[in-house]
Amino acid sequence: MENDLKNGMHKTGGDPVLSNISVDELRDLTEQLIYSRYILGKEQNQKFLHNLKMPEYLALHIIRDYVKELPESEKKMYLNVLADKLELPINETSHIAETLKNRGFITWTFDGKGTKGTYVNITKRGLDMLEDNEKRVEDFTFKVVNRFGHDRMLQFLEMSAEISRIMKDEREGTE
Repeated sequence: MENDLKNGMHKTGGDPVLSNISVDELRDLTEQLIYSRYILGKEQNQKFLHNLKMPEYLALHIIRDYVKELPESEKKMYLNVLADKLELPINETSHIAETLKNRGFITWTFDGKGTKGTYVNITKRGLDMLEDNEKRVEDFTFKVVNRFGHDRMLQFLEMSAEISRIMKDEREGTE
């Protein structure tokens, strides 16, 4: 591979479409992919979320959906479970939870004296904020799907999921 890079080519493992892609083309594709994912994430917050950042919105959504399936006496979500579902380290999840708690959107409680962990639950105010933002997201998505086309959107989502899986496998060094 080092020899290929010196020659300005990168072998992609025999893919017939990209069997020999130039290093410059590979860099351009990588830059476009990373930039477009960054811009999409940035625009999502600016275009339709109101008073929430994307991680906060997702956390509220996850907490609500998780606890609604539980019996009333067990309606709580441990912070480590939320971190796993958000695929974030516990310290980042704690920061999100602290922000949501300070804004009155969740409660954050020690289980016992804290030895069993801490858990969160969504408040009425959090449910209202989530529902307001869900309507915004649905309206935005409806407009995008109408312009882009339903079938094309499904294809795009399938391809995006596949790219995400491949990128995750490559980060983790697996295939």
